[in-house]
Amino acid sequence: MNWKVLAGVLLVLYVTVATTKEIRNTASNIQHGLSLAKEIGDFVVAKNFTNVIGKLATAVTPYLGIIGPCVSFIMGFVAKTETAELKAIKDLSTKVDNRFDRVDSQFDEVKNLIEWVKVQVQYSSAEQRINALNARFENIYTFSTKDVRKTTSAFVNSYDSTYQESGTILYQGIMQGGHVFGGGLFTSVVKHTNYHRGKSQAFMLGLLKLLMKAAKLELTYYQLTHKDVRGNQNQWSTRFSEVRKKMMATDAAIVKEFKTQSGKDIDDLLKNNLKTAMNNNDFNNMIYGYLTEKYSWKDWLTVTYNDITGGNVHYVGECGGYIKFRNHGRNFVAASVDRSKRHINMATARSIVSKVDSCKVTTSYRPHKHNIYSRKDADKAYQTFPSSVRDHCDPYAAQGVISNNGYDVHIKGLPSRMYWRKQEKCNHVFIFG
Repeated sequence: MNWKVLAGVLLVLYVTVATTKEIRNTASNIQHGLSLAKEIGDFVVAKNFTNVIGKLATAVTPYLGIIGPCVSFIMGFVAKTETAELKAIKDLSTKVDNRFDRVDSQFDEVKNLIEWVKVQVQYSSAEQRINALNARFENIYTFSTKDVRKTTSAFVNSYDSTYQESGTILYQGIMQGGHVFGGGLFTSVVKHTNYHRGKSQAFMLGLLKLLMKAAKLELTYYQLTHKDVRGNQNQWSTRFSEVRKKMMATDAAIVKEFKTQSGKDIDDLLKNNLKTAMNNNDFNNMIYGYLTEKYSWKDWLTVTYNDITGGNVHYVGECGGYIKFRNHGRNFVAASVDRSKRHINMATARSIVSKVDSCKVTTSYRPHKHNIYSRKDADKAYQTFPSSVRDHCDPYAAQGVISNNGYDVHIKGLPSRMYWRKQEKCNHVFIFG
């Protein structure tokens, strides 16, 4: 046996096996990083702000770390047949980009509120440049392997001629904001939306998507032009950490402003929807819908009725809510609880309300059998709520007694949060928590 030939064959086999194993390990690492980016993208598409914040803490750095190797991996297949590993990476890359490319109508709506194009041309241009270059990037892995050199060359040329540090401009706009947006773009959008948490979160997530694209584009460029990939990766990792902190701080500021801002909103809605133009039922439905949409982390109770006066006809209590008596032709009461709060025990609530002494019913037989209803004054009936309800805010955030005497009373809240007894001849009695 020719031992030299055998040794040569074994060496080739060893190198082949080792190379194959290395390729698979590299592909596996790349797929893991892309999967993490896809998870972030899924949460962004779902507008799950809390999960995005959580995932950013652990997923961004590993994702940034595989962008360079991913580009090199694809470049290694120039004019070669695609392997299963390359195909899997391309498919996953497509899924990631689909999530970060998805158009968000709410993001566009909020941009219009802050006059994205008119007032801050540099930020609008940065967005356009990032999206245009991203289309070039996607060609790298969507075109066939024989076109890789052509697509990467087109990407580099486009980056050199059009990118203009757009990622840095956007990052600085978020963190600093320049002269127009003191405090940054996040702070500006909060003010322009009057502390609308959902819209502000949508805007922050929209900018995060742009930053994710920008980081990917810069790292790809650095890899293709043999620049300091590691330094750029570390820079973006730090940036995302700072942006994440800014997102959390902005969201916390909105929640902190809830009490003040919701009070302003209620005042505006009362002023702009007079009793002469909108009846109590329509107003109560409208304001309930507004509050539950804008302050979506709260469950609400709204009560609207005529602008009656006197404790004998109405008496209500609430914790941390609003009582707006004789306000533009109506009386209005609102209360809220965090959605995470346990719902009230309905059997207990029913028992409490049924024991409120608000109506006495007697039977008369002259001239025929019939019931006589004697309504108890609202303030006196209110005092028959147990002290655990009247004098505490947990588990109940609001309760009340309102005369049912043609005062057009409308009450709205989740059935699992509220129990309402309508005594047609006497009083409305309700409890909420």
